[in-house]
Amino acid sequence: MDVLGVKALKGLRKGKDAARGARVMVVGTGVTGLACARALPKFGAETIVTDLKGGQSPADIARIEEAGAKFLPLSEAEGVGADALVLSPGIPTDDERLIELKTQAGAWMSEIELAYMLCEGRILAVTGTNGKTTTATLAGRILSDCFDDTRVAGNIGDAFIEAAEGSGPGTVFVIEVSSYQLEGCFNFRPDVAIELNVQPDHLKRHGTMAAYAAAKARLLTRMTESGTAVLNADDMLVAAMAKGTRAGILNYSVERELERGAFLRSGRMILRMGGEEEIIGDAGEMKIKGPHNEGNAIAAAVAARAMGAPAENIRKALKDFEGLKHRIETVGFARGVECVNDSKATNPDSTRAALRMFAGRAVTLIMCGDDKGFDYGGLYEDIEAAGAKVIVMGAGLARVADELEARGAADVARAADMASAVRTGLEMTPEGGALLLSPGSSSFDMYKNYEERGEDFRNEVRLAQ
Repeated sequence: MDVLGVKALKGLRKGKDAARGARVMVVGTGVTGLACARALPKFGAETIVTDLKGGQSPADIARIEEAGAKFLPLSEAEGVGADALVLSPGIPTDDERLIELKTQAGAWMSEIELAYMLCEGRILAVTGTNGKTTTATLAGRILSDCFDDTRVAGNIGDAFIEAAEGSGPGTVFVIEVSSYQLEGCFNFRPDVAIELNVQPDHLKRHGTMAAYAAAKARLLTRMTESGTAVLNADDMLVAAMAKGTRAGILNYSVERELERGAFLRSGRMILRMGGEEEIIGDAGEMKIKGPHNEGNAIAAAVAARAMGAPAENIRKALKDFEGLKHRIETVGFARGVECVNDSKATNPDSTRAALRMFAGRAVTLIMCGDDKGFDYGGLYEDIEAAGAKVIVMGAGLARVADELEARGAADVARAADMASAVRTGLEMTPEGGALLLSPGSSSFDMYKNYEERGEDFRNEVRLAQ
């Protein structure tokens, strides 16, 4: 389906009433679906919301209809055509239950795609397996110091469709975008795009690493020579994306100097362009530590520079940034043990990065989550090298405890819930050591999201103090 060929959408205007005359059907009643229900009527669209699952509560339906949208059960929605079908990111695009809806719609897309068609302003978009929330937040901090109307949205903060309302030519967006959202993007074209890394994750959805990388690369495919792609030269899958875009390339590396792009030299972040160099940051002055954070910071700095931020603003923001909740966040000390919340670590590579932060210290690692089929072999090697102890919480990752015990590589304990995991962790960790919640998987076995999991850890630490 060609989005540009849909008459009702082809003439979309920017600003208020931009979608008047268009009928938009939103599939999903989660965070994205509700955001669309709130935002699209304000753009003048006739908005219908449905869901592949039944059981919506009267309160959920009331919220949708109070916003000016209409809720229809799937059986009724299948008989209603729409100019655009907007799929929530959690819905696989090949779900057979979508066939009838897609057949009757003029086009299907993600909320990111439709928001792009409605908004005004410039866009910096960030994607990657790990680090995108930190990078997007940091880029937003930099740009908000330079541009009065800076809006951070997407997978972080407000949905893009809500942030688009009231935007103008002077608006600057920083959008965090997931691979799921990019699957439904066909014309989305940011002015500056960051590709951080591609590590094993979401393979149940995408099938293979090649397909996952291709989904990430969709961020770059519609960019033109006027845009800038900021690519991680230390990641082979990301570096290869340069061949699939017409955008100008600015590489960055924390491992080596580059002829053109950004790199570290004696801890300083250097941007080299046209044979000239400028200092855009100093890793030694940053409050966030570790090679992964150096990579996130240098990516945000380069992208902000490409958006027109002065180097002095970038350096100040990097120095002042204190990091994010649930990402290697010290939440307190109990019995002389530093308790660190890294609940946002939802894959093994993210946990490996966190574990490296505590090199040379006694560490007890709490892992948990639903089993997404990850290969934890590299993490096991890091656990052995660090001499770390491990607590596996819940039944979801029981195989991790089994595999570690089979290797004889670490002291391994099991815990039924967060209270027992923290209690056991404090007993296992010597004074001066660290108790690190870095689960290595998503949270859906026991929690709604990683934030709820992290808050549970924080509360248990508070009770133990």
